[in-house]
Amino acid sequence: HEDAYSTAKVKRSLVHFLVGKTGSAVIAIGMLLVLVRMLERESYGLYIVLLATLELVQLGSSLGCYPALNRYVPELLSRNQGLAVRRLLWLLSCWRGVTLAVACLIFASMARPLSGLLGFPNFAAIIALFAVLICLERAARYFDVVFETLLLQGVSQSAVLLRNGLRLAGILLAFSFDMEFSLLIFVWIEITASACGLGFSILLTARHVNAIARTRPGDQAMPSVSRMRTYVTPAYLAQVVGLAQGPDLVKMLVAKLSGAVQTGAFGFAAALASMLQRYLPVFLLIG
Repeated sequence: HEDAYSTAKVKRSLVHFLVGKTGSAVIAIGMLLVLVRMLERESYGLYIVLLATLELVQLGSSLGCYPALNRYVPELLSRNQGLAVRRLLWLLSCWRGVTLAVACLIFASMARPLSGLLGFPNFAAIIALFAVLICLERAARYFDVVFETLLLQGVSQSAVLLRNGLRLAGILLAFSFDMEFSLLIFVWIEITASACGLGFSILLTARHVNAIARTRPGDQAMPSVSRMRTYVTPAYLAQVVGLAQGPDLVKMLVAKLSGAVQTGAFGFAAALASMLQRYLPVFLLIG
């Protein structure tokens, strides 16, 4: 069988990465422009704040899952330890599911005080509903990272394109039927897209990981929990410290201090700048 990180596989993954990122860029910019035009200014401002909250919740609740994935899955896979890879991914996936569920339940229970704190007192129901989206979308993005550690960039980019494509299709469908587009409708579109993408990712993860365990089982046990904890704890703490100086916290402060309209304008500019940086050719090649 082909080596897990052979030159041919690396080259193929790089091509899939570049093609997928190009498609994602087109869809992301299209969605950004459509949302700015279709949502009211206050709703768009709230959406920017909720996106920032999504990023904060996912980093705060990850509890070391991502450093463990990026460190130990490639290590085991390079040694052809398929059974250990499967056990490790099962453990980390369950842990990520539990941490996400707990974080989102806490977030939903605090929807009303959060809506007042952020300056959106009439949107408590939407904030609570957004907790469902956070859980589904962050779970789907977790599996994107799983695919990347397995050097399955084609699958990873397909999952991202599926979710973003369904979002854009939902927006265009609502527009074509002359529906009164609102933030509530868009959140439901996002929930549907994230749920479909998550199901797609879970099925393909199970398929690929079972194939790896079958074709290159190995005889090595997965790393002990104590060993993983020693490695991931400093990395997780560094992520948490980074939250205090990241752009997502700035968006929430702008919402509180300057209001929805200014938040929307700031969020649009920040999103556009982020997309340009993310999809620059040099950034693609190094990221």
